[in-house]
Amino acid sequence: MKMPPGMYRRGKAKTPYARKDVPKPLQAVLGTTSLKRSLHTGDIRAAMIPYHQFMADAEKQIARARSPRPEDPIIIEVKPEWGWMRKSTKPVVLMDELFERWMHERSPRHSHTLEVKRAVERWIALNKDLPIAEYTSEHARAWKDYVLAMTNNGQPLAYSTLKHWFDYPGVLFRFADRSDLIDVDPFLKVKLERPKSVRAERRAEWTMEDLGRWFSGRVFTQRFRPDAGAGEAAHWFVPIGLLHGFRLAEIAQLHREGIRKQDGIWTIQTRGVLKNDSSERVVPVHDRLIEAGFLSYVETIESGPLFPEIKIDAKQRWSGHWGRWFGRERRKLGLRDRLKDFHSLRHNFLTAARTAQVPEDHREQLAGHEPSSVHRTYGRVAMPLLKASLDRVAFDVTIPKWKP
Repeated sequence: MKMPPGMYRRGKAKTPYARKDVPKPLQAVLGTTSLKRSLHTGDIRAAMIPYHQFMADAEKQIARARSPRPEDPIIIEVKPEWGWMRKSTKPVVLMDELFERWMHERSPRHSHTLEVKRAVERWIALNKDLPIAEYTSEHARAWKDYVLAMTNNGQPLAYSTLKHWFDYPGVLFRFADRSDLIDVDPFLKVKLERPKSVRAERRAEWTMEDLGRWFSGRVFTQRFRPDAGAGEAAHWFVPIGLLHGFRLAEIAQLHREGIRKQDGIWTIQTRGVLKNDSSERVVPVHDRLIEAGFLSYVETIESGPLFPEIKIDAKQRWSGHWGRWFGRERRKLGLRDRLKDFHSLRHNFLTAARTAQVPEDHREQLAGHEPSSVHRTYGRVAMPLLKASLDRVAFDVTIPKWKP
């Protein structure tokens, strides 16, 4: 495609720039002989959008230089010498329709669907409800600025949370680009840069002092069982998370039928999360968990969910309500470090497993990680060997015994 007048490349540079010469009488006013701007893409067809935007902006600057009074109207005329203002030949599709198409084809999980839908509503409120082919990089940059300004009760959000919000509209525009519904993805050149300090924001493990404070709390000393804590889930979730490294949603979906003997060893089966194929697994029950009365509790449940008072929240998350209660309860105990949440217990487990020199393939099977090498996808570690490895995972903390 031939470049229009006012679009140039410097030497061998792939990215063109736009230039508008300033009339001589106005050069002293604007302090330059020409206005220039990079078009940020080597694709001439894609560059036409920022090119026309620049030309209109340049004309405005020159018009204001001629008549600097703010009350004077600025009328911009699209000039033939700029090249044709090409209209998109794509079908007219609005954001809501794009969302419906994406949801129909991708069939995302319910919670993800709700998150993307909320982002679409905010995108429309910010950028107006335009045909998707008319959104430009300027709209994407406005969304980026909006996301970066988001807070939680006045506190800045973690980078990972900001990244999720920033990416949601981008998911739809990438889908639209693959489906040939737009000419140019407005997020093509707009990225949310990862701060160098993010590495320090990773989850921190619980110290033995932290764990001691939790196990000395009213849940264990006063048998505190609030509705939000889902009955006995308030007692068992942390010990299971610590000694097995299970994810919160995995614990919330445990079933009585999944606790049984295999080769003479008590085992526990996770189900339902399926972050990857190895998330659903059968592993031995840790001796420390048995000593804490876990099997005695299991006997009180005839069938069905092991923690029947757990309720799914509005986002269809098994762990949503309980996770919020856990956050409140630990803060009441003085455990306020936001980098130490329930998932931190999984980090504790994996660190303790490495410290105990548990073989890597054993750790992968216990934690539900994808095998790190191809040959480990063949066969499984025998249950007696897995049991021996698991029981070596130790923590210097007292776990109170459960009482009916």
